[in-house]
Amino acid sequence: MPLPKFLKTFYYASRGIIITVQRERNMKIHVVAALAVLILSFYFRISTTDFMIVTLLFGMVMSAELLNTAVEKTCDILRDKYRLPYDGSRDVRDIAAGGVLMQAIVAVLIGILIFGKYFN
Repeated sequence: MPLPKFLKTFYYASRGIIITVQRERNMKIHVVAALAVLILSFYFRISTTDFMIVTLLFGMVMSAELLNTAVEKTCDILRDKYRLPYDGSRDVRDIAAGGVLMQAIVAVLIGILIFGKYFN
């Protein structure tokens, strides 16, 4: 029995996440960092509000990495299809990667503020 259309969207989205975790080094780093944050959260018994914030932050970083990967794959397909002598997609790829970096920096800074009080 085929999946209903609604459930297929979850299947395809989950497949995209799995593919990205399996194939992209940076996403693997984000997953390890998220697991470390979860472990620290339970170890230090951070507040519910702080837990929601750190969960939201690593969700945002991982979402940015997923979008960055999609941009990179699209640029690769277009470059290969049109056999561009100059990789005109370089700026696009760098800008998308910059978005991930910006998210990661903000997440780390907020993480330092949240977890810093537990290291005193």
